Amino acid sequence: NLGFLLNELKRFAEAEQAYKNVSREDSKKLYVTTQVNLGILLKQQQRFEEAEQAFKNVTREDSVEQYAKAQFNLGILLKQQQRFDEAEQAYKNVGREDSVEYYATAQVNLGFLLNELKRFNEAKQCYKNVSRLDSVEQYVKAQFNLGTLLQQHKRFQEAEQAYNNVS
Repeated sequence: NLGFLLNELKRFAEAEQAYKNVSREDSKKLYVTTQVNLGILLKQQQRFEEAEQAFKNVTREDSVEQYAKAQFNLGILLKQQQRFDEAEQAYKNVGREDSVEYYATAQVNLGFLLNELKRFNEAKQCYKNVSRLDSVEQYVKAQFNLGTLLQQHKRFQEAEQAYNNVS
């Protein structure tokens, strides 16, 4: 759409306006797509409150795929602001049934966040939630992170198995 084109041309103010010109009443599908794009644009400009609101404007009822994308990006935004509980919830809001790709990526990010918070068992489970069928790339990351986590806890046989899952 026009907003995306203007963003690619680095005409950010015009892109923002184009995104904002689309209302839910015009087209629900286009609205949620533009809200996600607007959130990403505003996040890049460090306008975090506005970006957060744009992501929150997207509901699962509007579009499960765009909802997953919005929640995933919201999780990243909130984690960057050290709002860890909210970031955790945003990542958890992304279900496999919404988008396999975003689910896998959200689980990897959630595992990383929980590991940073020293919630190792929960982090381990997040990494284990990602299957090769979800996303090969995210599966590899999850198994690598799982191996690293297990190795740090001196669970060497389990770590070796995780590493072997991707070799």
